[in-house]
Amino acid sequence: MDLELSKCSSAEEWDEFAKTSPQANVFCTSVFLNSMTDDHEGYFVEANGEKLLGALTFKDKPSPRPFTMYQGVLFADSVANAKPHTSTSKQMKLLDFLLEELEKELPLISFSLHHSFPDIRSFLWFHYHEREKGMFTVNPRYTGLIDLENMGNMEEMLMNIRTVRRQEVRKAEKNEWVVEESTDISLLDDLHKKTFD
Repeated sequence: MDLELSKCSSAEEWDEFAKTSPQANVFCTSVFLNSMTDDHEGYFVEANGEKLLGALTFKDKPSPRPFTMYQGVLFADSVANAKPHTSTSKQMKLLDFLLEELEKELPLISFSLHHSFPDIRSFLWFHYHEREKGMFTVNPRYTGLIDLENMGNMEEMLMNIRTVRRQEVRKAEKNEWVVEESTDISLLDDLHKKTFD
């Protein structure tokens, strides 16, 4: 697959692409961006004239901007919803290409990725063996969610989670820990604080 990086030529072109992406959101629409600043620029990674990835960049300050989020990389629907056995490698190939090309164009690369962004390894591995060239700092600011609606019972859920999580469940049972539902948000905030400390 021959890839090409191109600059977005108009707000309409950006919005047309962005609205079809699973990472689409109000913070990356041209109306919102233009109300906030005029220092943004969109890029596309294309193959055979098809836009496969869009990237939103800012000239003078890194993402995220105050009171905004999810201004970063957007996959085309065809890439994001490809069959699982091909989507990950395709997404990583597109991201690797994007980062290599943007590095030639920009003094700073910074994104605030949408919570549905599938895989950040391309960012983590960028310049991994040449750290003197600079590496990304990754700051996760959201919590992973698991859809429990169609999970069935607890045993079925445990069979579909990582082995280390099953070990943690067994340890909790052995220590007679209790899981309770709560509406006290401060408990969740406290857990987040302890995690990031």
